[in-house]
Amino acid sequence: MKQDELVVIRRSLSVARNEEIDRTYDVRRRVIKDRYGVPECMQKIVGHLVRMSKQERETALKALVQVDFDALAAELESVQEDHFNSLIFVCNSCDNTFRNDQLRHWGGPGVGTFCLPCHEIMMERHRRRLSRRSVRSALRRAQAAGLPATLSDCEWRLTVEHFEGSCAYCGQPPWYVVEHVTSIELGGSTTKDNCVPACFSCNSRKSKTTMRELFVKPFLGLDVERLRKILNWLAQQGRDISIDLPPSVQ
Repeated sequence: MKQDELVVIRRSLSVARNEEIDRTYDVRRRVIKDRYGVPECMQKIVGHLVRMSKQERETALKALVQVDFDALAAELESVQEDHFNSLIFVCNSCDNTFRNDQLRHWGGPGVGTFCLPCHEIMMERHRRRLSRRSVRSALRRAQAAGLPATLSDCEWRLTVEHFEGSCAYCGQPPWYVVEHVTSIELGGSTTKDNCVPACFSCNSRKSKTTMRELFVKPFLGLDVERLRKILNWLAQQGRDISIDLPPSVQ
């Protein structure tokens, strides 16, 4: 018989043996689960127990009854956390070594690892990059509609800082979109006196609603004081806010 044929036969026997072992384990799992009602999470433990002698099994069960599993789980979690925090990683930015509890990870430990100062620098760069993208998108929309589009990155940063990096409508951080107080569909421009930061939820709820309508539409759930804060800021930027206030609140 040729060598190649022997190799094929050995491989076939090995595959058949592995399949038979898998079938045996499947039968065992079904017996443990269906006949004796053992939950799946306990099957490995029961599998170990049934392979022990009767005396070993009795000893193991007596020991398990005496274990305080809550205390054991808490201690193991503490040991694992202490061990993980004591690990040393290299900052991907400054190349200095730090304990794990002095680092921030992007994409898992060791993938994008930064010390706290470098992480803050990276986050600030990330925020500025997102800010520039949002402004560019808003400018393109206004230009496509033939409306004024003069909002600069500097003007937008001042607006975001005034609202403390939060949504101008609900006050919750972070902001996500450049929101037009008078929407582009209604002729609103992308300028410093018509743009505020907003979250997706408030931007979607407001939609094409005007500021005058927001004051008399309580179902939107927007706080009147926050609306006044928005208008006060826009007034500082040169907007005539009298057109945004209904007669009842002027």
